[in-house]
Amino acid sequence: MKAVTENQGLNYYNMLAVCSGNEQAPEADGRRHKKRFFTCDKKREDATLKVNPMDQATIDTIYYSSDGAIRSVDREIDHDLNTHLNLNCSFYAVTLPKNRQAVLEEVQRSVVEHGGDILHNCITQLRLWEQESDPKTPYIGIAIWWLKKQIQILSKA
Repeated sequence: MKAVTENQGLNYYNMLAVCSGNEQAPEADGRRHKKRFFTCDKKREDATLKVNPMDQATIDTIYYSSDGAIRSVDREIDHDLNTHLNLNCSFYAVTLPKNRQAVLEEVQRSVVEHGGDILHNCITQLRLWEQESDPKTPYIGIAIWWLKKQIQILSKA
């Protein structure tokens, strides 16, 4: 495991320890209400996780919906994402799903705006996203997931 250093907020080796856990959410006022708005490690506390962002098998189970929600076909990983990490928490507290949705819409717009062959545009965009060095663009996962899905669909057509 790499040592934690400055500016490593989007380094996957440090991914589970980087977030403030939504402690400062405007709607997370008062001790009783605050916990339901916590995310990431702040929400997880001591729970053991099956989800592992460094494991390709974990990544392969993850998918997103058009509203930015993150899910997994693996029930245990899905439980980690939604319960232990609270990554689809209320939009009143944190905008994780909305931020993912905005990135998805931008990627979709970019692929179409380039004109020409959509499959080629998806492949080009995917290469750019996958070659990003640390620190990576926030919410990069939804961009890579959608581009791979489109390439798969368009390659079969």
